[in-house]
Amino acid sequence: MTQGPSVVTGQDDGGQGAAADPAAAEAYRVLRSRIDLSVLPPLTRAVTEAVVCATADFDYVTDLICDEAVLSAGVSALRYGAPVVADSAMVAAGISGCEVICKAAEPLAARLARKRRHHSRSALDFLDAPQRLSRFLDGRLIRLLTAPTKAGGRAYLKVVNAGFGMLTGVVTKILGAQMLRDVQTFVAALDTMFGGFRERAEDTYRLLQTPGTAFLVVATPEPDALREASYFVERLSQDRMPLAGLVLNRVHHSPATRLSAARSLAAAEVLQPGITPNGNGNGNGHPGATAGEEADASPQRYPLAATALLLHAERMQVMASERRLAQRFTAAHPGVPVVEVPAQPEDVHDLAGLEAIGNELGRA
Repeated sequence: MTQGPSVVTGQDDGGQGAAADPAAAEAYRVLRSRIDLSVLPPLTRAVTEAVVCATADFDYVTDLICDEAVLSAGVSALRYGAPVVADSAMVAAGISGCEVICKAAEPLAARLARKRRHHSRSALDFLDAPQRLSRFLDGRLIRLLTAPTKAGGRAYLKVVNAGFGMLTGVVTKILGAQMLRDVQTFVAALDTMFGGFRERAEDTYRLLQTPGTAFLVVATPEPDALREASYFVERLSQDRMPLAGLVLNRVHHSPATRLSAARSLAAAEVLQPGITPNGNGNGNGHPGATAGEEADASPQRYPLAATALLLHAERMQVMASERRLAQRFTAAHPGVPVVEVPAQPEDVHDLAGLEAIGNELGRA
């Protein structure tokens, strides 16, 4: 979004769109002094430069796949006032100059996200990555392919070929002699690049295990999330990584805990006969009746108070469920400190929200 004017107009303005922001202008200057993207189509170049400047990651130059026709259609849509759809409130807060739609904070989006939650155990893949790469470099085929290159002499090459001739003959027939040589060269380069890798991996592991390092597991009080948190805790313990504790995020609270869910539902029933926990009529003796028919069949007294009582009952039920889940985790991992962060009224996307979370963590 740094070079917004260039993207919207579809013209390369040489970075002038960022001139109003000295930091952005300097970022574009550094970028263009290190890499020349003038060979790219105008919109593709504008998007690529904006992404690289925003992330300081030059890998996006080769990773981004842009379609000039699609980008042009997007520019035309923005010109005619089409809104921008953002996937998080933080992204939406950083977009100006056009209408932004963000559904992430709506209840329906939250429910769908919970139903389609993916396992996050890959977050600890970095613990396994060194061993996997070491196993690859230590493989028998890799050693055989790199042996001639390491030896560097024809005599040794003949010895290797004597024991490896049958296999290389088959591979040569399938792939060709040139392909086999290219593979040997590639594997030899790999071995050179990762030389000393095991030593560096061991040093990194020792650093992660020192008392000055600490891991924090963050999870919401939901079954899937706490199940993943348990896995993280057990895996970190297995690898002897120092665990500082669990941050239980988005925990629900209520200032009226003395009013139970059952009493709230009973009071709502008195105020508005026929009401149910989901806010609709319960049939009033007619199972097939609709909500509209129930409204006609029963007097509507104090509807706002009844709705508030129903919401409070739902909140108390959620709190009870979260408390049970937290107690289950604590029973399974009694030595792990747990800190709760209350659910915020809206998605945290600014400094004020981060400060509120920091204050909650500071009280622990």
